Amino acid sequence: MKNSEKKLQILRAEIEKYNLGWEAENYSSTDLSAEDLDKTLGYDYESEETTSEQEAQKSRKNYREYIRLLKAKKTSEVPDTVDWRNFQGKSYVTKVKNQGTCGSCVSFATAGVIESIARYRARSPEPSSIFPLLSEASIHFCAGRACEGWNLSSAFSYVQKNGVVPESYFPYKGYAEPCRAKPEWDAVRTKIYASHEITSIDEMIRWLAEKGPLATRFDVYDDFYSYKSGIYHKSPSAVHKGGHAVLCVGYDTVNHAWICKNSWGTSRGENGYFRIGMGECGIDAKMYAIDSLAPLYPVYTDVMLRDNLQDFGQAKVTGSVCASPDIIPVGLDALDNPQKKLTESWFQDIGQNLTANANNVIYLRGISHNSRKTKAKFYLYYSKASLLLYPDQWKNNLIPCSSGTDYFETEQLNQGDLAVTQLPYIWKPSAIEKNDHYCLIGRIVTEEHPNPIPSAQDVKDFAKFIACNPNYSMRNIVLVDKDVPDYSVEIQYAQGNIGATMHFVIENSGCSEDAEFSVSCTNSSVEAPIKIERQKVPKNGQLTGIHADIPKDFNSQILLNFWNKNAEKSEKEWALCLKVFYIPEEQDRKEIRNTAVLQYGTIKPVQAVLLGGYTIKAAPK
Repeated sequence: MKNSEKKLQILRAEIEKYNLGWEAENYSSTDLSAEDLDKTLGYDYESEETTSEQEAQKSRKNYREYIRLLKAKKTSEVPDTVDWRNFQGKSYVTKVKNQGTCGSCVSFATAGVIESIARYRARSPEPSSIFPLLSEASIHFCAGRACEGWNLSSAFSYVQKNGVVPESYFPYKGYAEPCRAKPEWDAVRTKIYASHEITSIDEMIRWLAEKGPLATRFDVYDDFYSYKSGIYHKSPSAVHKGGHAVLCVGYDTVNHAWICKNSWGTSRGENGYFRIGMGECGIDAKMYAIDSLAPLYPVYTDVMLRDNLQDFGQAKVTGSVCASPDIIPVGLDALDNPQKKLTESWFQDIGQNLTANANNVIYLRGISHNSRKTKAKFYLYYSKASLLLYPDQWKNNLIPCSSGTDYFETEQLNQGDLAVTQLPYIWKPSAIEKNDHYCLIGRIVTEEHPNPIPSAQDVKDFAKFIACNPNYSMRNIVLVDKDVPDYSVEIQYAQGNIGATMHFVIENSGCSEDAEFSVSCTNSSVEAPIKIERQKVPKNGQLTGIHADIPKDFNSQILLNFWNKNAEKSEKEWALCLKVFYIPEEQDRKEIRNTAVLQYGTIKPVQAVLLGGYTIKAAPK
């Protein structure tokens, strides 16, 4: 029996005896032998003023603290498992590479985390991402390393100062080379703008659940060279070999494990990946997170609107520039949670046709590539297609935000944040000539990029203008005149200085019971939405409605749409009224005037205060 087979049998017996939970394999025929792998372990603690054993102790301590928090139910609320190879259905992890017989693992882990963060910050997933693979050689050898190792802290500092270029500019060959930097590299460098260390397992999990992969290191023992699958735990007789840097792409809180991408090619482990237990071999003593990149090469470096779903901020963008997925007409009713619905549908165009002579609800969304926190103002305009080349003809066709302002301003955005206009724009378009159509134009203004509306002489080709300006987008509009509401009204609602549970009800007084209505609220900040989906009016003399806890100083527009197919056949006066009530404390009801009996749904008859209403009324035909 060969010596390697004998060692494998002993290892497998030890794994089974101690129930370590992983499978071992003999890799003696692969491109990297055990002796070769020893050369890849290039993690050097010299500048960190720590040792491998101290890191292992920290890792074990961190794991004990995580278990304490877990038992006390004080850990973050996150999914049980996250893997950035399939994060919300997309992969933001690049292919597994092979560092060869060179101690450059730190540079591979550093390049790997930058590759993943760039892709996620721009929502440009694999395998067709516009972002290039990065050059580990430009990190390692241009930092003055040969094939000896260094550490993640030093590598991050180097890339923050000097950047990393695409792989095609300095391909990695697996052995030490002199740095071949050229002046043209300056235009294609990606730099780390801000980063930090994470030393809590719970914080590591929370970061991985929301923001992307992490760079980390662990102690390699000789039994790990035989790892095939499962969750690795060091065997008792394993011999320490050295430190190794890898990319942590996810976690499994059920089995208390990390999911990591290695740089030893795809023939080892789980197609180049491995899973390792939390608290094992110093893996989670600390991990390294990238907060932002500057610049985010090769894309626009501020808040942007997409021209199409393949637009990630590259200029000039290719493909359609007249159907922006970030100008989003959603119909006649406001969304009850626009942030959630419009970020979850980021990779879809969910815009609808607009209804002529009705209040159409329109949202805008964008993404920030800015390395610094920034606010953005979203503007929306309309124009006839025939006038697009003449901005002076449409720059005053501003569609105001439902708050009444000319624009919606976001809170501070971090790099990679998806920005959604929480308040929509309301537009009631009139019919247009048959040989023309409307266009909606979105515009973003930030402190760094005011993006003024151009003059006519500066726009010779409007499609080219849109394609070359990520802060502008356009959407051609199709107007439909079917199923147009008989009434489409905006009602201004102000709560006042006292918060209360408010009841929004529809009362029918003689209106045909075949008529239909819908109610929605443009301000979605209340927990229970003020929304009644389209439905038939209640029976004559009855009420239907909803109630919601409204905070003080709440302001919004209430959108009321009404369809009455039998309006022309009405032989008597009828009315449909939207009323707003609140129910005072029982001891106060006798002292308050303007009360009425409120009863609908599960609300039993009670004296309630009528605060106001809006009535649609018609006389007999």
